[in-house]
Amino acid sequence: MQPFHDNMTGEADTDNSKVEPINHTIQEGEEEKKKSGKYGVISNAVNFIGGVSFLGLPFAIKESGLIGGLCFLGLVAILTEWSHRLIVESSKFHHKLQYASIESYEALVGTPFGRVGERVLLFSVFVVAFGACVEFTVMIKDLLFTLMNGGTMHLIVVWSIFIAPLTWIKDLSSLTFVSILSLGLSAFLVAVIMIEAPWYENVVSHGGLAQVMQDYAFRSHVFTTISIFTEVFAWQHGIFQFFNSLRRPTIHRWRFVTTKVNSIISIIYIMVSVPAYLGYLDDTTGDIFLSLPSQGTGSTLTNIARLCFLFICIFTLPLEMMVAKDVIKAAFNRLSSIDDDAYVHGASTNIVQSSTFCSIFISGRELLIVILLDLLALGLGILFKDLGDACALVGAIGGSLASFIIPGLVYLGVNGDDFIAWTNHLLLGPDHSTNITTTVIDGYNTNPDVRVYLTDRPKPWWYYLLGFPIWCFVADWGAAGVTDKIKGTVIIANYTKDSSIVSPQYTEHRPSSSDYFIYNDLDSNSNNTIVLSGKRGTRGKFIIAICLILAGLTTLVVGIIERF
Repeated sequence: MQPFHDNMTGEADTDNSKVEPINHTIQEGEEEKKKSGKYGVISNAVNFIGGVSFLGLPFAIKESGLIGGLCFLGLVAILTEWSHRLIVESSKFHHKLQYASIESYEALVGTPFGRVGERVLLFSVFVVAFGACVEFTVMIKDLLFTLMNGGTMHLIVVWSIFIAPLTWIKDLSSLTFVSILSLGLSAFLVAVIMIEAPWYENVVSHGGLAQVMQDYAFRSHVFTTISIFTEVFAWQHGIFQFFNSLRRPTIHRWRFVTTKVNSIISIIYIMVSVPAYLGYLDDTTGDIFLSLPSQGTGSTLTNIARLCFLFICIFTLPLEMMVAKDVIKAAFNRLSSIDDDAYVHGASTNIVQSSTFCSIFISGRELLIVILLDLLALGLGILFKDLGDACALVGAIGGSLASFIIPGLVYLGVNGDDFIAWTNHLLLGPDHSTNITTTVIDGYNTNPDVRVYLTDRPKPWWYYLLGFPIWCFVADWGAAGVTDKIKGTVIIANYTKDSSIVSPQYTEHRPSSSDYFIYNDLDSNSNNTIVLSGKRGTRGKFIIAICLILAGLTTLVVGIIERF
């Protein structure tokens, strides 16, 4: 039996935990998917992250100061790194769930928390996707203003002629070339900012870099900065896509990928934000394009960048709108118990089939949803006067949920039995004679197939001060969800006396005496064996998960308050 790991590094002390999950056998006739090496996945992930939000990074630095902004950028990068690790360890390497075929962020959240968790995640994904549409709209409005002194009517015309029809197209795969162009454009934009922003002259006029760092080190709107950084670092919704594309997806290779991706993104963001902020300091706007020159010396190169980015915004917005529409459709289908495939293809309803006015456009209910989303995004884009405000609000709501709060809750949930066992250990101490409702030795659960319950001993003051009633409620809820997920499947682990592992097999047969069994009997004659060599909950990662939740909740609440 693997003991509960009580080390701060989060790594197990037993040899069994170091064994990577065994690759599932590919069925006969199924083609193996093309995989990428570590650096290929890193390249794809860097291209995936970003969007229009990075134009608000200089504004984020302004809101918290030069030193404060860089410190918070590093903090968000570290928290995001741990968020990615917890998500993957809670699914692909978890000792109970690594064989449960969890292939999406939504499926992972739904395992411990059911439909409630799935709906909260869908809400956060919708906020991020639809928020990106609003940000693109604000960006287009700013670009039209700087390029041709355009106003609201110009935005409405461009939206009606170019953007809205693109959002009505059924198949947007032909627009994915924009993702490739955006990576090159981002590099071009970094060069334009470093060349055109008068950062050198401004620093000299303010007494040098040391004086600027002293005078502009810290500002008060800290959580606006964190909200914007949270959004631009968010790529949790694409984690499973990139993990599944990784050749030999071990936990160490995945850590290498996430560390490199977040490091590269951090360097790019510093190269964008610091020169732009130094060029304008307290005059930095939410959209850095509004600060760069539009006439006179240096305007030609800047206007070329503006035109290119206008093109990217027009063709990228429909891709984000498609995600927002799919979230609305998924939520509607679940509420009305309509099968997803039947709804999309019209197999069980004639809504799509009967209203088609052109084969390349969506129709019926989908078209109505998109038109409403179009109008709402256009209205909010007109309402927001500053791109920085839009980025901060989207990051505070959607980013904090998807990046920090949900990953922390999921880790507590899927490792609920281990968390409650650890809590019992803290409450009962090394010498505990109080009877609790499961077998516990030295505070640790010795039978992982049995639910662990909290001792009924009176709780000390720190138990309530540190929020343990909430964390234990989440852990108990999640443990019940995991048990429900894996019931009906027998997972049997046999270990030899020297802790080596018997070759595993998988079975879906279960005995009637229990929903879930783990055998550790060396004399067992069962041939249905599987190796439980995955990760278990650890003290250090429980603390990290709680820190993620608290950071996300603080950003959510204070970030919204700061914007209003």
